[in-house]
Amino acid sequence: MKPLILAILLVSAAVAPALAHEDHEHVSVPPEKLGTVHFEITGTAEEQKAFDRAVAFLHSFEYEEAETAFSKIADKI
Repeated sequence: MKPLILAILLVSAAVAPALAHEDHEHVSVPPEKLGTVHFEITGTAEEQKAFDRAVAFLHSFEYEEAETAFSKIADKI
């Protein structure tokens, strides 16, 4: 009986992260679905727009898109 319980626990431990990740897959959100945010920064109008979009991604729980957007901004600095 113990080997069966151990096998079930091992399979559950192996499958659980994949199932959890499946629930968090996101499809890219169109800009009009993000809403609007504005945090004043020093920089060009283009940098301001990019920053506001990155923050909108963050506040919309689009973490991968937010990370990509913030990384692109940081690469330009």
